Amino acid sequence: MPDSEISLRDLLFEERGLGQFLATIVERTPAVYGNAHSRSFAERAYDKPEAVYTFGHNRRGGMEAMFRREAKSAGLLADTEYTERTNTPYVLVRAGRFLLTESHVRGRGEIPPTADFRKQHSAVNALLLKGTLPFPEFDSLKLYELSKATGIYGIVSHGSPLDDAKTPGFIRLVFPSENCEKLVENICLFEFRKEFLARQKAIAETEIAVDRAQPTLKKKSEDK
Repeated sequence: MPDSEISLRDLLFEERGLGQFLATIVERTPAVYGNAHSRSFAERAYDKPEAVYTFGHNRRGGMEAMFRREAKSAGLLADTEYTERTNTPYVLVRAGRFLLTESHVRGRGEIPPTADFRKQHSAVNALLLKGTLPFPEFDSLKLYELSKATGIYGIVSHGSPLDDAKTPGFIRLVFPSENCEKLVENICLFEFRKEFLARQKAIAETEIAVDRAQPTLKKKSEDK
């Protein structure tokens, strides 16, 4: 496939373990939200403002831990890094040519909060662009020498317009431009998971068909 026809979405399926990781994130995130909500709003010592505040911290802690565990389970590298200014820990997943972190946002097209580490990791994304960004439309881009790129930075963004949401309203994989000022690509991970599972099923069916097509040689009976 020529470079001009390769998209970021195509590359996600090519990296070993990455598709399974992203599909599992979609499956596990609702439970993380539900657990964080229960821990925050079931506390009788809190009124709603305190519960909402605590919910954000519990949700982040649950997502970061799950992000790390599921990455390692999929055979990917997951390191705990620390922000320069506040020394806050965050999980950085390495999947072939991709670097991934996670972040809560309020809207599907919202850019995650500004952070030094996000700007640092997204710097390489500026080298992938050719021409003007189609922002705010999120069509698949034609990227320059994308197949040779390394260190492509993406953010698993999740959230809901509600402050006390028990489950996420969306889970997406977004790729920020340099300095995180715009989004280069915005992929719905619910749809990605469906496509990933369909591809896995097709591969399995093909392998079964090939296996059945192999002739079975009968063993010669031994002379008595």
